[in-house]
Amino acid sequence: MQKPDGSPGLMGLKELGRTVNEELPLMDVSNITDPVLLTALFREYSFCASSYLLEPAHHTLLETGDYGVARPVLPAALAIPLEILGKKLDYFPFLDYAQAYSLNNWYLEDPNLPVSFDNILPIRLFNGCMDEHGFIVTHSSMVAHSHKLVKAAQEGILAASEQDTYVLTRALRDYSKGLEAIYDVFREMWRVCNPKSYLSFRTFIMGPLGNSEMFPEGLIYEGVDPEPRYYRGETGAQDSMIPATDNFLELHYPKNKLTEYLEDLRDYRPKDHRAYLEWIQKASAQVGIKKTALSTSRSAVALLENLHLVAKFRAQHWTMTKQYILNHTKFPRATGGTPITTWLPNQLGATLEYMCDVYEVIEKLTAAGDHLTPSEEESYLSIGAGLHKHIQKIKDEVTKLQDEPDFDNQDVDEFHNTQNYQAPAPKSRLSATNA
Repeated sequence: MQKPDGSPGLMGLKELGRTVNEELPLMDVSNITDPVLLTALFREYSFCASSYLLEPAHHTLLETGDYGVARPVLPAALAIPLEILGKKLDYFPFLDYAQAYSLNNWYLEDPNLPVSFDNILPIRLFNGCMDEHGFIVTHSSMVAHSHKLVKAAQEGILAASEQDTYVLTRALRDYSKGLEAIYDVFREMWRVCNPKSYLSFRTFIMGPLGNSEMFPEGLIYEGVDPEPRYYRGETGAQDSMIPATDNFLELHYPKNKLTEYLEDLRDYRPKDHRAYLEWIQKASAQVGIKKTALSTSRSAVALLENLHLVAKFRAQHWTMTKQYILNHTKFPRATGGTPITTWLPNQLGATLEYMCDVYEVIEKLTAAGDHLTPSEEESYLSIGAGLHKHIQKIKDEVTKLQDEPDFDNQDVDEFHNTQNYQAPAPKSRLSATNA
């Protein structure tokens, strides 16, 4: 929308669409094999594609306060190279979280210093404002701590395979330290991205799937496919850290449509991330992380502390949704195409209910003489205080939001469906192409 000097760019002048249609040549990217170049090109083409498609929708938002309709056709000069690049990288040909908007969209300001919040600069922005800068840097900085989770999970799985609850407890505590570091960075969002400014760039991370308001007829890829396509928009829910944590801790969700959205979003990840999520789900189930952790009070408290951090993360995400989005627009869809008022509470509620189960096990173990240290006892009692009230508060909050006329089709009945859910097998990369 604006250049680094603050002057309006092509989108700010409402000239991007015309410029792409009249001046952008069709580039041949079919012979490129360098993975770094492929990744960079995918980022550039997907940024340009989303800018082109959503330019009119964003200007309608600026002029009326409501999101407008996106362009329904991606021109061949963008569609054909993006399709080729997506196939080479095993990615859907649309702007996503990892390959384009966040994780492959930054560089170190000082290459001699380590990756940190203050040493990361984004490469591409839609709006060009410092709030979007902070939004991207926050997500990238969070992922810089993900190696701590991977290491601790591997140690925990090995310990559980040997029924070593002492080492498992230590691994779970190391895992919680990693989650704490990620959570602390997540909270930086409040400082670096003003809630009032989020809508100045949010439009451009929307997608067609689940978003009939902006893409009523889907999206045609000119020169690629005569049938409309539907892809989910970019969202932090496409990140792999919390899903990997869910799988490691054997956290299952209600069998409902909202959970199906969660599984669908997991297909919008790099292939190595998808492979890791599948591996850790199978490995944790095979060695019985949950069963082993619940066999002693100390390891159960360590499990509870991890779940508490996951709940804090999800509660913070829900709070941000209300402050950054619901306080400024009644548009019923999140950027990933999920119902804005029910999807996050679905995951938060399941986490809190799992915590209740763990808390009850700890009560039984300690009553039977399985002792905790004073600090462990304080931790579990503190976490357990008000758990059931928190669950009811989330349910009441979601129900109240349904009274607002703008929030239709929010799958609220599905939200109240708490039948146990088992994750399906990973889907084909082509599964979300057409709908």
